[in-house]
Amino acid sequence: PADGQNWIWPGTGYQNGDTIFLFVGKLGQGVPDTQKIAKVMLSDYSLNSYYTLPYCNGINFSNAVVQSDGYRYIYGTKSNGFGNDLFVARYPENNIYANWEYYNGNGNWGTDINTITRIWDEFTSSFYVCKIKNKYVLITTEFSVGCDEGRSILVATADNPYGPFTSQHSIWQADDSLEGHYPFLYIANPHPEYDNGHDELLITY
Repeated sequence: PADGQNWIWPGTGYQNGDTIFLFVGKLGQGVPDTQKIAKVMLSDYSLNSYYTLPYCNGINFSNAVVQSDGYRYIYGTKSNGFGNDLFVARYPENNIYANWEYYNGNGNWGTDINTITRIWDEFTSSFYVCKIKNKYVLITTEFSVGCDEGRSILVATADNPYGPFTSQHSIWQADDSLEGHYPFLYIANPHPEYDNGHDELLITY
């Protein structure tokens, strides 16, 4: 922003027709964290507008978006003091400005965010969800806040966008190193759009 005191932190996003919707947060000293949706035109990547999300109960909805069954499911996290809780909301796939529904347990959804229920918790800050064939895949990373710490990328799967996610296991140990040290591992993002035809999933981190 022009004031030079704040900055925009981009999260997940998606393309819908000629428009890109990008979930971003406004951060900085002396200002409350604000969640916005940036509307970007695909033709020239110009910023069309910002839309400020309503009250989110401290949940940062910017981890992942999954399109399925006529909805877009948006995943977000909130610190629980010892790691993070993962939550999911949804809205009609072609109307991000509609009233969101929040998962509140037992397969139910409601419009009151105060009834939202966590679907996962883990001692990490990296969460991502994607849909592959008929499964929802949760991808996280082993806790790390610096070099030579957690190196594992983990996955769990579910039949529904809200879980339950089960059978979590490690699929990769980061082996990058420089002068004998392993890097700070975080934000493991899958790219199911790059299908090589061999039932493999590309993950960047």
